[in-house]
Amino acid sequence: MIYQADEQPAYCIIGGELCVVDTHARTLTVMSSAATFDILREDLAGDRVGAVPETWDPQPHDRNTDRPKVCHMVKLTPGSPEYTLVQNKFLSSTGRVRVLSIERVQSPALWEQFFVIKRNMLSRNSTKPIEKELWHGTNAEACREISPNGFNRRYSGQHGTAYGKGTYFAVNASYSAHDRYSSPDAQGRKKMYLAKVLTGEYTSGRRHMFVPPRRQDSSGLSYDSTVDDIKTPTTYVVFHDAQAYPQYLITFKTIPN
Repeated sequence: MIYQADEQPAYCIIGGELCVVDTHARTLTVMSSAATFDILREDLAGDRVGAVPETWDPQPHDRNTDRPKVCHMVKLTPGSPEYTLVQNKFLSSTGRVRVLSIERVQSPALWEQFFVIKRNMLSRNSTKPIEKELWHGTNAEACREISPNGFNRRYSGQHGTAYGKGTYFAVNASYSAHDRYSSPDAQGRKKMYLAKVLTGEYTSGRRHMFVPPRRQDSSGLSYDSTVDDIKTPTTYVVFHDAQAYPQYLITFKTIPN
């Protein structure tokens, strides 16, 4: 997103949410939750905001629109370095499972939204890491929405909202692999995303929270996410859909004892 100096406040859609951009105050406000993020001005002569990762394949064109596909699922080759890296991360924190496939999710618009939020968050949290790779278990039907459109916190509550009414991610894949979250289909196939999540500055979550509370300092800023345990978090909750990008989709089966 690039803004000229003389632009007036404008509306835009990010992660399926209506937002208002105030270029004078340099803020972006999500209308449904009133959550506000700082925005950065970009030099029009500089690099393109949200350039997709160099490791992505070329985005194929949609035959109906003759434009690049909104979402391209790239099935990784078993044994390739990328496949092995993701598989090892998955198996290192799961029990008896068999990986059936790993797909890279290439959704350029989602990636750009994620990139914008990341840049804004970096401007507020310059002294600590803000991004983590976390797990999100789900089902095949939800995958058809998540891969092209991103995570949607409106579905929170289906499996509990103990730490806030946002989208939940786990540190350990074994937690997300539970049937409660990654429900198997008729053939026993289960789904899980390895996601890039902008956790930023976090605090303890509470069931009633629709947005993170304000930080306990003089900055006037809100926390970026909530967690189950502030000292050793195992669950993170984000409240802006563009705070997480569904990087890889893993299809797997649980091996019976």
